Amino acid sequence: MTSGFHDQSRDVVRVVFRYDDCSARSSIELERRFVKVFANCGAQVTLGVVPFVVVGDWHELTPQPKLALPPEKIALLREAAASGHVEIALHGYFHQLWSSSENGEFAGLPPDQQWQRLQRGKTELENKLEISVTTFIPPWNAYDGKTVELMKAAGFNCLSASLCGPFPSNSKIGFLPGTYGFQRLENAVRSALKLRRLRPVIIVTMHDFDFVESGSKEGWLRIADFGSRVEKLALEPNVRLCSLRQALEGGAALPPEKLIPYQLWRQTFRHLPWRFKEDQVLWTNGIGTYSTMSLWRYQAYVSCHKVFPFFASVVAGRLQQAVNRHKRVA
Repeated sequence: MTSGFHDQSRDVVRVVFRYDDCSARSSIELERRFVKVFANCGAQVTLGVVPFVVVGDWHELTPQPKLALPPEKIALLREAAASGHVEIALHGYFHQLWSSSENGEFAGLPPDQQWQRLQRGKTELENKLEISVTTFIPPWNAYDGKTVELMKAAGFNCLSASLCGPFPSNSKIGFLPGTYGFQRLENAVRSALKLRRLRPVIIVTMHDFDFVESGSKEGWLRIADFGSRVEKLALEPNVRLCSLRQALEGGAALPPEKLIPYQLWRQTFRHLPWRFKEDQVLWTNGIGTYSTMSLWRYQAYVSCHKVFPFFASVVAGRLQQAVNRHKRVA
C-alpha cells in the first residue's frame, strides 16, 4: 500500500476517517462499499467495531440480549484488515448506556467492569479477526481517567474520543480526538493546505446512519457521492488519507497537556450554529512550541475560511433579490 502517510519530507494535511458503530446490526453491504472506497484510493480507514452489540435501544438502561458479529461480517473485516485497507478499533463492548447520569458505556463505570469490557472486547476482536487491536473509541466519546489507565494495561496505545477530556498528564496513551464532520471537510482541507507546514491533522467521524443506504431516517449522504468526494480528496498532492493507527505512527498524536487549548476553544464556541462552531484541526509540527494564542489564531483562520462561502452565498442571494426587485419595478 502506498498511502504516503509516513512521508516526513513533505508538509501534508493528513485526513483520518473514523467510522463508528460497525456491529452485527450495521449494514454489511454498506460497509463493504465503504471499505472499497478507501481500497480504491490505496488508503486505510479506521472502523470502530462493537463485538457484542445490544439488540434494542442503546439508551435503554435495562439488560438486553447481545448480538455477536455474524460470520459474514467477520469474513469481511478479516479480509479488509489483512489487505491493509482497514484498521479495526474497539468501539465499546455492547454499546449501551449503563446509567441515566452518565452519557456513555464506560465513563463512571466501576474500574473492574471497565477492565472486563476492555479486555474481553479486545480479545474477541483479536481472536475472531486475527489482528492486533490497539485503538479504543469509547461509545458516545465518553470515558474517565480510570479508562485511560486501564487501556494502557490492556495493551491499547491510542484513544479517539472528543475534546471533553479528561487528559491525564502522566498518560502513555496517544490522544487523537475526532473533531470534524464530513459536511465541512472540503473547506477545512482548503484552509489547512495553506498552513500545511504545521502538518495539520483532520479527524472525520462518521456512522452508518449518515448514509442513505443504511435505511436510517438521518441518512443524508449516498455512498457513491461519498466515494467520489473521497477519491477526489485522495488525488490532492499534499493530502494523505490515513487511519488513526497510521496517524499515531506518523507522530500526529498530541500529548495530553497540549490538548487543553483545543478543549478551551471547543468550550468557548460550542453553542454557536454548526457553520461556526468547534470543528477543529490538530497542528502537529513543532508540538510543544506553540502557545495557546498561536493555536487559536490558526484555528480562527480555519473557521473564518470555513464560513466565508456561507457569507458569500448569503450576500450573493441578497444582491440577486435586490436585482429581481429592481427589474419588477422597472
